[in-house]
Amino acid sequence: MSYLKDKMTDAATKLSEGTGDAVGNLQSRAKEAWSSVQHDASRAVDKSSAYVRKNAAVTALVAFGIGLLVAAVLSRVFAKLQSID
Repeated sequence: MSYLKDKMTDAATKLSEGTGDAVGNLQSRAKEAWSSVQHDASRAVDKSSAYVRKNAAVTALVAFGIGLLVAAVLSRVFAKLQSID
């Protein structure tokens, strides 16, 4: 009986160690992926900022146009909501 108990304990220990290694590996890969995402996002923000600085007038006109479109859509939505009541 003691032999079986020792074997089961050893198996459980090995399983636990293997699981810990897998979790550590997964955690390491997740940290690397997050670091890569942060780096890529930082580069995208830098490129976007540089574009806006170089093309300030165009960017302002596009933002104004988008604002007009959003206002038009929202006014129609609110008008339909009021007509339902």
